[in-house]
Amino acid sequence: MIQHHPEEFLKQFKTLFVSRRIFDLLKRHDDECLTDIHRAVKWFYLLKTAFGGHMVKGTFGYGTTDRVRLNLLGLE
Repeated sequence: MIQHHPEEFLKQFKTLFVSRRIFDLLKRHDDECLTDIHRAVKWFYLLKTAFGGHMVKGTFGYGTTDRVRLNLLGLE
């Protein structure tokens, strides 16, 4: 999806913030009602904000002192 629709993929991130609440909402959201772009955004967001990259049973793990793992401004 990123290779074929990079503009749309990046556009979806312009309204996202890195937060535990968004992490929990995306983790619980059913994939069946998502478009391919939204599914790719969800996967990438959860991968980058989950502690140790464990998306299924993982927890939100985003430090403030370490290097930024998901820089939404520099994603482009």
